[in-house]
Amino acid sequence: MRRHSRGVSLMGLLMWLIVLGLVALLAFKLIPIYLEAFKIEKAFSGIVSDPGIGSKTKIEIKNLALRRLDIDGVYRIDHRNFSDYVEVKKSDNRVLINVYYEAEAPLVANLRLVAEFDKDYTN
Repeated sequence: MRRHSRGVSLMGLLMWLIVLGLVALLAFKLIPIYLEAFKIEKAFSGIVSDPGIGSKTKIEIKNLALRRLDIDGVYRIDHRNFSDYVEVKKSDNRVLINVYYEAEAPLVANLRLVAEFDKDYTN
């Protein structure tokens, strides 16, 4: 009588471990980038949902945004590079804020992960 082997071979197990390891590496590198993106989205969504935002000047909006970002622990956007990443447009009582930035994370050796974020917020 002939017996059939069942289960996973050692090579099959090693291949699955390698795949799972790569997925875990990508997750560990991307999770902080996306957590920061969620904090930025929360800050700017809160700004445009403020009932008095239409009466504020661009400088007041910038200072409000920088305060919220500082409270949330976002250091990618600060007073030195705010105009590089954020554009504030006003027309009457309407406010449009565009946030665009790229976040990089080193992967291995000379490989990097790049995430691009481009979001508009309006009241």
